Amino acid sequence: MQTLREVGWTFRHISDHTKISLGSVHTICNTPTTPKKCTGKPGTLDAATQQWLVDYIQQNYAIRYMGFMEVAVNCGMEGPSLFILTFIDTN
Repeated sequence: MQTLREVGWTFRHISDHTKISLGSVHTICNTPTTPKKCTGKPGTLDAATQQWLVDYIQQNYAIRYMGFMEVAVNCGMEGPSLFILTFIDTN
């Protein structure tokens, strides 16, 4: 859609041609093609949570070979597994 807009198509013409609402076409055309990267340092786990996580992972063979998201889900953590990945990769 952004390419069509760049070559001179109107929002209405793009909307009619693609069968997408005019508001959606306007939003898509005015949004950067590549999303912005998050800025700032990612959060970290506190020492007690880190130790609990290590103990949990070392409980048995099956847990040690789970993927990061599986570990997060099984131990009740919410949110992205990036924090777990960051911690495990540094230890």
